[in-house]
Amino acid sequence: MLSGSVMAAYADCQTLQETYLFRAACSELRTEIQNTRRASDEKMRRERTLLQHEVDILNQKLTQELLSLKDELTGMFNDRKMAVRMEQREMDSAVRHQISYPSCCRVDFLIDESDPGTQLPDYSCSQQRLEIRSRGLAMDPYSSVRARHCFHGGDGPIVSSIRELSSA
Repeated sequence: MLSGSVMAAYADCQTLQETYLFRAACSELRTEIQNTRRASDEKMRRERTLLQHEVDILNQKLTQELLSLKDELTGMFNDRKMAVRMEQREMDSAVRHQISYPSCCRVDFLIDESDPGTQLPDYSCSQQRLEIRSRGLAMDPYSSVRARHCFHGGDGPIVSSIRELSSA
């Protein structure tokens, strides 16, 4: 019996040893897995921080570039607005000049030299302007359009006025 109890104790001892070794191996494996996981997490955290830093730098560059392009585009629009305003001022000035200082050549297009009935008497430019104005022909920028239409489109009021002037 003693030998049976020694055998049982030996078997229990061996089982305890195997259990201890198994638990020790599991503990070592758990520790190794935790260390590997921590190292992997730390590596991913560093990579993520590095990538976030690069994204922030690129975002800042993009924002600066967009602001620069916006400023450039605004400048181009402002330049174009100024150019359009200058053109408009020049056009207005030219129109005001033509209205203020009508010349004899503006009257000359009304006269068809092949038709003696449409020629004005030999007056000075100022007399011609006064004569035409007295007949109701205001010298505005659109009078040439109306006059050409009436002159080439038939016997309109301008041609009639000129014929009356030449026959007087």
